[in-house]
Formats: sequence, C-alpha cells, structure tokens
Amino acid sequence: MGDRPKIKKILPVINKFKNKKIKNINLEHYKKEIIKIFNILYKIKGIKSTGTPKLLHIFAPNFFVMWDSYIRKYYKFKKGDAEDYFNFLKMMQQNFKHLKINKKRMTLAKAIDEYNYIKITLPGLAKKKK
Repeated sequence: MGDRPKIKKILPVINKFKNKKIKNINLEHYKKEIIKIFNILYKIKGIKSTGTPKLLHIFAPNFFVMWDSYIRKYYKFKKGDAEDYFNFLKMMQQNFKHLKINKKRMTLAKAIDEYNYIKITLPGLAKKKK
C-alpha cells in the first residue's frame, strides 16, 4: 500500500483533533488514536520522529506540539516512537498549562514549540557547530 491511501485513511482521525486544544484535553481519552496516527505517519519514508509531529501540527495546530531530536533528548524520550510522543504531549500539557498567550498571535502548541526551540534546540545547534 502506498503512502497516499495510508494518509487518506487516517485523515478522519487526525481531523478529530482539528478543534481540540492541548491545554485542557483529557489525553488519556485519545491515547489510542494519537498512537495510531503517529505510527502510520512515522512509517512513511522521510517522515520519522521529527516529521510526524510537524505534519500533525499542520492539521491540528492547537493540539499537536512539535519536537526534534534535541527536544526529545532534553526531555529524555530516547526512542522517539508513538508512546514517547504521547508521553511528551502529556508532559507539555502539564508543564505549560499555566501559560497565558496572545491567542491571535499563536496557539499554545506553537508557543510550547517556540519555547523548546529557543531553550533547547538553538543551544544544541550552537554546541554542535563549535
């Protein structure tokens, strides 16, 4: 089966998250669906651990938080698999639930991403460059 039918098959599941917000959703209630769509996208050539949350964020920008290898390592998610990503979402929800943002400017999920990028990824890239 090619990648297109796989994506088409999970679009209805991904769309369930379109109007959901990471701040106050019961993640446990959606665990199976999150893991299912992560696993399907993860297996598509070239997407893997970093690309999967980026794609999911495009479809549901209020819900899915992006990560990269620096962020995964910092938060001690070594495998970068669906279970790690689900636990990462739970951690981000817990760590940032108090955050107040200008909703017109960005979503909470994007604010978390920018915080992680500035605090974790940029220093990691700078260290690697040296």
